[in-house]
Amino acid sequence: MGWGETIIGIAALVGAAVIGYAIWQHFGGTSVLPTGTGSIEGEVKDALDNMMKIADAIVTVDYLSARTGIDGTFRLDNVPVGTKTVTAVATGYSQNQQQVTIQTQGEIGHVDFYMSFEITPIRPSPSG
Repeated sequence: MGWGETIIGIAALVGAAVIGYAIWQHFGGTSVLPTGTGSIEGEVKDALDNMMKIADAIVTVDYLSARTGIDGTFRLDNVPVGTKTVTAVATGYSQNQQQVTIQTQGEIGHVDFYMSFEITPIRPSPSG
């Protein structure tokens, strides 16, 4: 490739960037993709007795996790903007999932989990 072809290639890239920037400005200069982070907070409770808070449950979203306190509350910070599936697990309870949407930077989404007991059948031990 000669110098002339290189200069033409560079000019084409610069021209495309200028046109792209002009279009971006025309549509308000905002990103098409949502950016930023928010938080998700809530409580984990027993489904039969929602006054009973579940301590030490683990609540996760994406790569983030939090453990509920003695009062059953949790807070996840730095959650990327978007619709997220939040999962809660606790010993003796079935896993629970809910969706929550964080639309803007700094928004706090709220979700409460009502956990049901997980019934595990007891199997007799094999006799020898």
